[in-house]
Parts: sequence; structure tokens; C-alpha cells
Amino acid sequence: MKKFLTILTILVFSLSQSAYAVQKKITVQSLVLISSIGNRDEISGMLTNGKTIILYGSNVKAVDISGAELWNLRLEEKAEAFVTTAVTDNLGNIWAAGSLSSGVSVSPSPTPSISPLNPDSVVLTTPDPLRSDLNSVGVWKISNKGEILTRFHLDLNKPVLATDIAIDESGVSISGITDTGQGTIGVLINCDNAGICSKPFFIGSSDTNLDGVVRNIDGSKILSGGSSETLFGKKVVGSRDGILITVSKTGKISKVVRSSAAKSKRNWKSITNNFLLGGEVTSGNKSESAITKFSGTLVPTWNVRFPSTGNTLVSNGTPTNFFTFFASTSAISNLSGWNPKRASGLVLRLDNKGAIMGGYSATAITEPLAMAYSKELGLVVAGLTGDTVSIFHLISR
Repeated sequence: MKKFLTILTILVFSLSQSAYAVQKKITVQSLVLISSIGNRDEISGMLTNGKTIILYGSNVKAVDISGAELWNLRLEEKAEAFVTTAVTDNLGNIWAAGSLSSGVSVSPSPTPSISPLNPDSVVLTTPDPLRSDLNSVGVWKISNKGEILTRFHLDLNKPVLATDIAIDESGVSISGITDTGQGTIGVLINCDNAGICSKPFFIGSSDTNLDGVVRNIDGSKILSGGSSETLFGKKVVGSRDGILITVSKTGKISKVVRSSAAKSKRNWKSITNNFLLGGEVTSGNKSESAITKFSGTLVPTWNVRFPSTGNTLVSNGTPTNFFTFFASTSAISNLSGWNPKRASGLVLRLDNKGAIMGGYSATAITEPLAMAYSKELGLVVAGLTGDTVSIFHLISR
């Protein structure tokens, strides 16, 4: 009996210690302002490249950690171009994609084989509405010194917006949105190393968007976005669903996954190369950021939600951590003292099961635009502070 009571006491103590560990609050750290760098008409997104921060939009420019400009590149002299997504390769080159006005004449340039993608630098934004004069997709390969190494484009003859770009040793894939006159549909563009693009692959007929693309080693592509249409036999579950679509190497649809939130509007806006997805869910007057981790076969393994408004971005961090960036609108139980009075920029660090491991705030940001993580600079975010785009970063303690 005495032995039994001793064991029981140990179990109760262990459980109470575990419960205490679960309930322990996390203190939110403040991100530090680097610079207020421009306005939304000039800047659509950001990524990091070693110790450099790259900003893109009407131009592509580089700044250092103090916000000092290192170089500033205008992409086209005889046409209007606006970059909406970019990524870096392992050699430090920047691959930018965006919309281009018609009339430009740029032929594919010979280019070395593409270096493997640095997935942690992937960021994207989606300006709206589509501009009728920007009806071509342009791709520019830029050195880390601000020199254009390669450029090519594909005319779609209809308004188009590039939303994400993925590269590997075999080529380039770009996801996007185009306007048919009957509504918006998704488009996938695949190009080889020399800039020769295959026929665009369109998805939907009136209300489908593609916001993310991942290239798999077997040549297939994973697309993320949202749709209120029946797609390839998969019917709508909510009023609008988040969608994941697998396109095989031969251009055939092999799998369609839809979100399961009934009577809700959902979109999978942001995706990493290891299938962490972020997006918005709205149901009635309730709006949340939803972060979902999928397996390699596109089966959801965990999901977390937080009250928010607007963009929800995700990024890889360390091998066992992820980041999500959104405009928080309410207290979060695991965070000590966090209770914003208005939408405020918040980054959460999540472990590989979705548990909150850290919180970082930029309360001046009301709309997240981009987030990046690199070992040289750590966590860097960009967002709207009023009409200005501002950059913040985390100073390690």
C-alpha cells in the first residue's frame, strides 16, 4: 500500500508538472524597425539573400540591414514591368516574375543550369485588380550585384498576375491569375532552362485563383489557391474552398484536395516546399488565419487557427520550426499580454506539431506583405504601416 501511494504521488506530480509546462505563457518580443522604404504602388514583396534584403515591385532593389540602398534596377526600358514574386538560388541569383505590358520584345538568353532553390526566401503578394495592359508574364534572372543575367517572357494576350515562382535544376514554374472577362481563373506556366515555355495550363472557368507553386523532384507541380467552382470532379464544400492540385510531369491533373470548412470562404494563400500552408478562413463575421501542415501525399497532419484579418503568410525557419505572419485581431491564449486593439502584425514560431514556440510583434503593421528567414539575417518581415511599406527584423536576445 505504501509503495502504491508513493507511485501515485509521483504520477500526480509528473502530471501537474506537464500541465504547468503546457500552460506556461510566452512573452511576445517586439520586432525592430529597419526602415520605411516606399509605398504599396512601388513595392509588392520582399526576400532575403544572404545579408541583403531584396525589395521588388516597380523596380528590384537591394538594401542592407540598416536600410541603406545597395543597388536599384529598372527591369525594362521600353515596357512597363511590375514584379510580384521572386526567389533566390544557391548561387545568390534572384529569379523574379511579374506582369509585363505588351509590345516588349525580349528573346530568351542562353543561361547556365538553374541552381537549386533556396525555399526559405519564397514570398509572394497579390495586388488587385488585374491591369488590362499587363498581359504578359516576364521572368528575370538577376545577379546579387543587380545585373540582369537572363530575361524571357510569355504573352497571354489577357490580363495576368504572377503570384509565385519555383525553380530547380530542370526549369521554372510560375503560378498566376488571369481574367477571362467572365471572371478570374488560375494559370500555370512551365519553362525550361533556356526560357522556352510550354503552353499555359489554365484551371477553372470563372472563380479560381492560384497563389502558390512547388516543383517536386519527380517533375510534378503542387498548386495552392482557392475556388468556388467544381474542379476535375471535386465539388465545392464551403462557399469557397482552399485548393491543392497536383499536376503531373506530363501535364495531367493527378490529385485535387479541397478544404473541408462548410459554409466558409477559404483560400490557401502561401505554401512552402515542405507543404506548410497558410490562408484565410471567413465564416459570417468571423475571420481567422489557418495554418495547415500536409504530408508529402497531401494529407493534413495538423491545423491551427488564430483570429486575424487579411494575408496569412508561412515560411520555413530552422529544420524543426516554421513561421507564420498575419494581422492579429484578438488575444491568443498562449501569449502573455497580447491583446491588440486593432489589427496588428504578429509572427508566430511553430514547432513541427503546430505548437507555439515564440511570438514576435510589429504592431505598426496593419497588412502583412512578406516574410523571410535566413541564417545571416534571421527573421525579416515587411508590411503596410499606413500607406508606407516598412521592414522589421528580430534582434536575438
